[in-house]
Amino acid sequence: MELDLRGIRPAGERPLVIEASVGIGRLTVRVPEGVNVQGVAKVAAGNVVTFGDEAGGVSVEQQFGTLTAGVDRSIELELNVGLGEIVVTR
Repeated sequence: MELDLRGIRPAGERPLVIEASVGIGRLTVRVPEGVNVQGVAKVAAGNVVTFGDEAGGVSVEQQFGTLTAGVDRSIELELNVGLGEIVVTR
C-alpha cells in the first residue's frame, strides 16, 4: 500500500495523526516538505526504513522524526506491518 501525503498541509497547533496497517506486504508513506514528522513504525517480521535509517528482523520497532526550526505544522504517524516492510520518505 502506498500512502502519499505530500499534498496535505496540516493546520493548527495539533499534529495531524495518521494510522496505517498492512498484514502482509509493503507500506510506503511519502510525507510533504516543510512539515515536521514524527512517529513509530512496527513490523512483526521484516524491515523498517525511515528517512534512510534502516532496521530489520523480528519485532522491529523504530521511532523516528524530523524537526525543522520555525515550522509549526506536523504529522504524527503510527505504522504497522505484520510481515513485510515499512518505508517513510519525502
